Amino acid sequence: MSRMRKWPVLTALLVMILLAFAGCEGESPTEPPRGGGSGGGSTPPPTAAAIALNVSNPAPLVGSTTTITANVTQGGQPVPNGTAVEFSTTLGTFVEANSNTTIRTTTDGAASVVLTSNAAGTAVVTVRVNNASAVAQIAFQTQPTEPPPPDTAPAITAISPSKGKPAGGDLVIISGRNFTAPVRVLFGDEPATVVSQTENEIRVVSPAIQLGLEEQAREVTITVITQVGSAGEQQATGGPFRYELTVLTPRIFHVSPSSGPNEGNTRVTIFGEGFQSPVKVFFGTGGAPGASLENQVEAAVQQVSFGQIIVLTPPASGLGAELANEQVTVRVLNVASNTDAVQSLAFRYGPLMRITAVGPTQGLATGSTRVTIDGWGFDDPVAVTVGGIAAQVISVTGTKIIVQTALPIIQGCADVSGPVSVTNIEDGTSATAEGVTFTYLVPQPVIVGLSPNPALPGQAISISVSNAG
Repeated sequence: MSRMRKWPVLTALLVMILLAFAGCEGESPTEPPRGGGSGGGSTPPPTAAAIALNVSNPAPLVGSTTTITANVTQGGQPVPNGTAVEFSTTLGTFVEANSNTTIRTTTDGAASVVLTSNAAGTAVVTVRVNNASAVAQIAFQTQPTEPPPPDTAPAITAISPSKGKPAGGDLVIISGRNFTAPVRVLFGDEPATVVSQTENEIRVVSPAIQLGLEEQAREVTITVITQVGSAGEQQATGGPFRYELTVLTPRIFHVSPSSGPNEGNTRVTIFGEGFQSPVKVFFGTGGAPGASLENQVEAAVQQVSFGQIIVLTPPASGLGAELANEQVTVRVLNVASNTDAVQSLAFRYGPLMRITAVGPTQGLATGSTRVTIDGWGFDDPVAVTVGGIAAQVISVTGTKIIVQTALPIIQGCADVSGPVSVTNIEDGTSATAEGVTFTYLVPQPVIVGLSPNPALPGQAISISVSNAG
């Protein structure tokens, strides 16, 4: 019976011994795969091998690839298949290994790798076979930028002179670029006569135009058309060019600011048309066109153009004139043509600053009331108090200020009144409205409800109050 029990044990032991031998047999070395696979291989390394390198593209673009092939020989014959070849690089990575080093094996004496780089520079690739080595350099280039296409569009940069006679006939020089012949030039809708033309300059004779009955000047756009009649026809515009009568008659539309201090030196702009240098400007009384003003003083002219004149006001008193606190007439005289224009009551002399009106003169104590202050001598930035309380400035001109009242600090139920004043922050000039105060109206408390209503004697009640403060 005991012998029968031993047979299964011996059988199991025999099976285990056979499996162990089978495992050892499966782990025996095999020849490296042919065809340049990775790995060190099992072929004995050759001694005194010769390595010749071939690079498919020695100057690839960044992000592209190049192939390095090592041809390894020994005694003039290709080394045995499976010979290990080590590749390393100082820049980029080998695609097969995603690393800067890799080992490949030979097939018919050759082993290859593919190199790439995301940065520009020179990659030094070293190839080793046992104690032999060779070096190749690959220069990765940045992607070349395409130069922008040449600018062939015409452009006008200057026009000289910028004005001429309505009858035309003025020589006008148009400067610019890309004036490619043949060219055509228009003044508004009228064609000009081209005298000469280069790539950067066109000389033309201005055409005539017809001004309206009351028209003294007209501005037009100059258009240059290049390569006329071809598929490449282009155009450029410039200007304006102003047609202007030789003799101008001035006209005054308005004067700004319309008031200033008796001391003078207020910078005033006179808006109108037909102003022609040299001009003279006078401040005085009276003022029929063509006649000298009475009690007049001459202003200092700073700048003149067809549509406006800038002057500094003279003092209200001096040279026999007494214009202090007066509203005066402004006269403009074109000296060369002896033509003039007058604007009656165009400017008022007065103190450095004066408040002439305030409205409204009351508002809720909760603030946010818009108040308009009229006068002259205001110069932004300004500080304004309304009813003795600082207000928020909304807008400022030389003659008008708009503010918004703030929430004042008021104790009690009585209305609060105070003066209105303005101060020019830069020079400290100030004024207070004469005989005018602003009143902050304080809402009075009002009982609006009782609960319960009616109530019994001795019962607690709730009282609702509006404007309780």
